[in-house]
Amino acid sequence: MGTFKAGAAMSNITPPLGCALAGGFWPRYADDVFDELHAKAIAMTDGTTQIALVVCDLIAITRDRCDAVKARAEKLCGIPAANILVAGTHTHSGPAPCDLLGVPPEKEYMDWAVLKIADAVALAHRRMKDAVAGAATGTVNQVFNRRWWMKDGTVKMNPGYQNPDLVRPAGPVDPQFSVLAIETPEREPIAVLANYALHYVGAGSSKEICADYFAFFGRALTRAVGKNFVAIMSNGCSGDINNADFSKPRHPAYAVPRGQTERVADICAAEALRVWREKIQMSKDITLGVASREVEVFRKQAAKDELEVAKARAAIGDVGNSDYLWAWEKVRVSQLPASFPTLLQALRIGDIGIVGLPGEIFCEYGLQIKAFSPFKVTMPIELANGYLGYHPTDQALKEGSYETWIGMSSLPGPGTEGLYMKTTRELFKALTAK
Repeated sequence: MGTFKAGAAMSNITPPLGCALAGGFWPRYADDVFDELHAKAIAMTDGTTQIALVVCDLIAITRDRCDAVKARAEKLCGIPAANILVAGTHTHSGPAPCDLLGVPPEKEYMDWAVLKIADAVALAHRRMKDAVAGAATGTVNQVFNRRWWMKDGTVKMNPGYQNPDLVRPAGPVDPQFSVLAIETPEREPIAVLANYALHYVGAGSSKEICADYFAFFGRALTRAVGKNFVAIMSNGCSGDINNADFSKPRHPAYAVPRGQTERVADICAAEALRVWREKIQMSKDITLGVASREVEVFRKQAAKDELEVAKARAAIGDVGNSDYLWAWEKVRVSQLPASFPTLLQALRIGDIGIVGLPGEIFCEYGLQIKAFSPFKVTMPIELANGYLGYHPTDQALKEGSYETWIGMSSLPGPGTEGLYMKTTRELFKALTAK
């Protein structure tokens, strides 16, 4: 024991102007850069096992791209591909990495980005040095469920501020704010990995490239400490969560350009610093572990008559019309395989448990995982190792609304929730048995 080493690095993955930006139903083409986009990586070894994770300023990353990153990183630095976790932040102001709604993928950009993301892992590995680490949790009350029960008995996403037909939120929130800090034995910071279940808080204008609040958090935390290190915000299970409390008026910070983004990021950075300085106990005796499993996720299936209606509507065309878009999406999904080989991966960093989940995962998944986790601190990281879109709970699939509609951005069908819970339990058990 006591052979723990860690390193961290960033790689710039900003695309060229003119790229198609994801995050909307139709493409926007970048004409400015507010924030450079980055891949932020941490590499670690306990003398026996090497692991790495890299979080990228992208709305999502498909399985084939994640696998390509891992293969290149293994070739560059020797960390086994199976021991690397690749995730996106979910910025809505970055390039389209895959087919999302009506936005075409930036394939050439992603070919290049894969190289740069792998470089971040290799650089982090190159910079490994003797280290100590620790983790603890705090609370940030900036999360709200965006799905609401309405007076007419339906569930609606983003129903509007103080809508008179609001009844109650259709799901819970997870205000827990988790922090993993890694330092040298002399207490010089190497990296901080935060985990928070907040979909995103946008910062870019409609055509600006921007890393959204994830980058604002990193800047605020390093500014507060006054030293250079890699500060990472990973996204927790936040597929049905945002920063809008619809029961109240819109926050006045929105009146200032990027005001709300900066406000929320500052609050998160302040809590990260408090937890780091007040609650985290550093240790040099850190055991690392990895466990993963391929599972089969079955996609949603449209009823035969429903699909025929969609085919007829899609044949009419009318790009830009939402009815056309969802008909087209339904047809596209019907042409996919019935199921998808899907990687679920868990990492152990001492008494910290991390699980990577491949999409925009509803909050209840994360709450369940934390409830049965044997670890002191548990970080479910969504948008990891692939992308299958929204993962509603089985109950939410019955309730309906945007996240449940059949599309390339919402593939998993009923039973996925139970499959992920069962598999994650088994992966955590395998990690703690070692």
